[in-house]
Amino acid sequence: MPAALGWLVASALALTLWVRRPRSAARAAVLLAVLAMDLLSMGRGYVPSAPTSDYFPPLAPLDRLLAERARDPFRIVAFQSGVIALGPSVPPSLGLDEIGGYTSSVRESYRRFLAVLSRPSDNGSLAQNPNMVTMGDAGPLLLRLLNVRYIVAAHELPAWDLPLDVEAACLRTRQLAPGEQLGAAVAPWAEGFNRVDVAVKSGGAVAVHVVERLGATEHLAYGELPAGDGPIRSLYFEPVADSAERPFYVYLDRPNGAADPAPEVCLDGAGAGSEAVPALGLGSRDAPYPLAFSANGLNVYLAPTSYGRAWLVAAAEAAPDFAAVLARLSRGQLDAAQTVLLEAPQLAAVQDRLGPIPAVDPAEVANTSPADAAGPPKTTPPQVHDEGPNQRRITLPPGATGWLVVSEAWDDGWRAEVDGRSTPVLRGDGGLITVPLGVDGAREVLLRYRPRSVLLGLVISLVGLAGVLGLLRPSPQPVGSSVGTSGASNQGSQTWPRGRRVAVGVKVGKVMPLLVGVTEAVSVAEATGVAVNSGVGVRLGVALNGGWVGRRVGAGRAADGSQTRRRRSM
Repeated sequence: MPAALGWLVASALALTLWVRRPRSAARAAVLLAVLAMDLLSMGRGYVPSAPTSDYFPPLAPLDRLLAERARDPFRIVAFQSGVIALGPSVPPSLGLDEIGGYTSSVRESYRRFLAVLSRPSDNGSLAQNPNMVTMGDAGPLLLRLLNVRYIVAAHELPAWDLPLDVEAACLRTRQLAPGEQLGAAVAPWAEGFNRVDVAVKSGGAVAVHVVERLGATEHLAYGELPAGDGPIRSLYFEPVADSAERPFYVYLDRPNGAADPAPEVCLDGAGAGSEAVPALGLGSRDAPYPLAFSANGLNVYLAPTSYGRAWLVAAAEAAPDFAAVLARLSRGQLDAAQTVLLEAPQLAAVQDRLGPIPAVDPAEVANTSPADAAGPPKTTPPQVHDEGPNQRRITLPPGATGWLVVSEAWDDGWRAEVDGRSTPVLRGDGGLITVPLGVDGAREVLLRYRPRSVLLGLVISLVGLAGVLGLLRPSPQPVGSSVGTSGASNQGSQTWPRGRRVAVGVKVGKVMPLLVGVTEAVSVAEATGVAVNSGVGVRLGVALNGGWVGRRVGAGRAADGSQTRRRRSM
C-alpha cells in the first residue's frame, strides 16, 4: 500500500509539472520515465519469472529426448488418449518441437493437413478445446513428412485399427450392378494386416477381394459378406507379413450367381465429383510403432524413418485444388520420396513465371527416404542451417535439380531465394514448404519468414509514434490573437490551433460523472472575451446534460504578455 501511494504521488507531481510547463522537454521526459517505471515495477511483481526447469523439470524419458535433439534436430508427437501425456505447450517450454505447435496457434489449412493423416484424441477435455491440435493416433506418412522421430504416450499403443465412420461414409452410396467393381488403394500403418470393413446401407451379399495391386489376379484374401444386422460388414483373414505402409488394392463386387437385391455400398466422402470409391475400414494385428523406452509413466515409441528436415524430389504432380490434395493424402496415394503433390493453380503460376520444370532422373535425386534406407544415400542430402527462428539456409548437393521440400509448415509469409534469385514458395504435399529448383543446378536456398502482416504492423506503429511525437511538441502561437472584453456572456470565442487537456474523473450514478481535472486553455473564454495564448485551469463540478455545474479557476497569459486571472461559474 505505501508503494502504491508513493507511485500515485510521483505520477501526480510529474503530471502537474508537464501540464504547467508543457513546452519543457525535460519535464515530459520525467513524466514518461515515471510511467515506464510504474509499469515495469507492476509487471515484474504481477508476472514473476523463474527458470523453465522450475516449472518443467526435464525428467526421464524427456531428458533423453532433449539430449538427442541437441545433437540432431527432430520433432516429436504426443498421442493423447485417455490420460494426457504432455499438457498444452509443455514440449516447446522444455525445448522439444511437437507437431501441434505452441498453444496450437496454427493455420486452418495446417489443421486440415494434420486431420487427414491422423485421428483426433478421445480425451474429452482436449477434444472439446478448439484451440488445441491434439491427436490420438497418426499415420506413418505424416510422421515422415514432419520429421518425427519419437511418439510420446501415457498409454500402451493398441493394435492398429482404422474404423469406419458410417455416418459420414453413407452420405453417398452406390448400388452394385452385376459385373461392376468398386475399388480403392489402401496402405495399412502396421504389420499384420488382417481385416477389411465395408459399409453396406442395404441390399444383399457383397464380395471383398484383397490383392497386391490394381489388376492383379492372385488374391491375398477373399470373402463373401452376407447382409447383417448393421451397415458394417467385416472380413477377417490371416495376417499379411510386411504389411506396414505396403500398398494393397481392395475391391468389391457381387458374388457369382447372387440373386438377392443389389447391395447399396457406402462411398468414401473424400471422393470428388463422379468418382466412386468404397468407404473401407482396416485393421492389423500389431501396434503401428515399436516401444523404444519408457519412464515415469511415459512411453516413447520409435517413429518410421523420416525424410529428414529437407529432401529433393524428381517431379511434381498436380491436383485440382487443396481439397483434392488432402483426399489423395488420406488414401496414401503419394510417394513423397520421389514426387511432390501441388495444387494446379500454384503449379501453373510457377510455370508461367519460371517456364516448364520437367521431371529429372530420380537416380540423381538424393533422399534419405525409407526406400534408400538399406544403403548409403546416393549423394549428400540437403543440409538445413537455422539462422534464427525466422530464417533457414539450406545447402544443396552439387547440381541439385527438381524440387526442394522442406519439413516446415507452409505459410504465405515465407520468402525464398535460390542462389540469390527470388523464387516462389509453394504449399506441397498439403502443408509443407516447396521450392522449385529447375534443371540448371542450384547450390543454396535461403528461406526467410516475412509476413505482410508484420510490415503492416510496422507502418501502423510508425504512424502512431509520429502522432505521439507530434503531441509532445510545444503548442504554436495562436493565429490572429486579440485582447479585449465583452459585456455580454456567450460572445463568440476564438479557437486555438493546438492544446492539451488532462482530466481525471469518476462516474457517480448513471448520468452524473464527477470530474476533477487540469486543462490547458485552448480558446477565448466565452464570458470574458480574453484571448489566452496558454494557461492552466481547474474544473470542479458535475456534468448535467453536457453542461457544467461548478466552478472553474484559471490563470493564463494574454496575447500582449500580461497576466490574466479569471474565476467564473460554469
